[in-house]
Amino acid sequence: MKRALFWALFAAAYYLAAMYRSQPLMAFCLGMLLLAVASFVQSRLLRKGLSVTFPHGLQTVVLGDPQRFSVQIANACPFGAGHCSLTIRAAYAGQAGPGDTIRLKGMAEPGEKQLYFSLSAPYCGLLLFRLDRLAVWDGLSLFCAKKALAAEAEAAVLPPWESLSITLPCPAEDANLFMPEQTGAPLSEEPYEIRQLREYRMGDRDRFIHWNLSARTDGLWMKEFEGQRDRSLAILLVWEEETLPLVQQSSFFRLFSALLYGLLQIVPRLSVFWREEEGRPVWDEATDEDGCRRLLVKLYRLAARGNLPRYLPAPEERQDAFLLDTGLGLYWGERLLHRFSPDELEQEIREKRFLL
Repeated sequence: MKRALFWALFAAAYYLAAMYRSQPLMAFCLGMLLLAVASFVQSRLLRKGLSVTFPHGLQTVVLGDPQRFSVQIANACPFGAGHCSLTIRAAYAGQAGPGDTIRLKGMAEPGEKQLYFSLSAPYCGLLLFRLDRLAVWDGLSLFCAKKALAAEAEAAVLPPWESLSITLPCPAEDANLFMPEQTGAPLSEEPYEIRQLREYRMGDRDRFIHWNLSARTDGLWMKEFEGQRDRSLAILLVWEEETLPLVQQSSFFRLFSALLYGLLQIVPRLSVFWREEEGRPVWDEATDEDGCRRLLVKLYRLAARGNLPRYLPAPEERQDAFLLDTGLGLYWGERLLHRFSPDELEQEIREKRFLL
């Protein structure tokens, strides 16, 4: 619109200057031409001096909540300010299709600034952002210069904090599963020697809060018993398909996250096993919330690559271990505990109780 008005004014002034042989109007037309040339040069200089990047590498966001992301614009051009428009592509890793298109507009002023945009992530997984194109206008918006961009960023869309309710047996010979609260001692008694005190972590049971110390400080402190760090459980992950559809992948990781947090309430360490390309066995550990997040991101990248090996562990591998398959089947050893429904997953995670 501004460009059309500018050239319409120039045409009218030039017509009147030619008709009435007006020197002031001719000078006015010449000034407009010089201004147009300066605007053209400014748009090219802005394109050359403008750089756009993502200020963060990997961000972690929570499923479903509107999240705020940003891009950073640095203008090294000394010849005034202009306007810019950005095109950003957002898609899940491994997703078929172009994904969502985000367009941002802002001032291209000298120095650095950030442009913000909001996006709701509907699925768990690895969300990829790619700067696609930058368009720059001069200060009068007469000329536009464009260039392609190549900056990328990632956001790990994590499940909300949920916890499966699981109660383990108390086998007399299995030290890995033996918990202080399973001895049948009264709540006021401590059957094991306290090893150390540590700060409260999300998912810790209220029973092991050191109330006296917590009352004297500003935070919650937990009692950790002698030998408690030696206990662990194993989780086997089984891929039933080489490539997981986005909805199925999201449900699987949400259930896996709830399983991790549920088990970390009763044991301090989890060992997770799975198979990668060509059936190569891989394992990792999780001991706290940060470890769970790191493990989820690692599995996000694996699922995005595809070519997941279909492998069913032997009965001896499954003994005294949990098994979770991508069909949302949860097993304890050979026994199927429950096959979850993707449509009712949130409710089932909240309401199901598993007594082994």
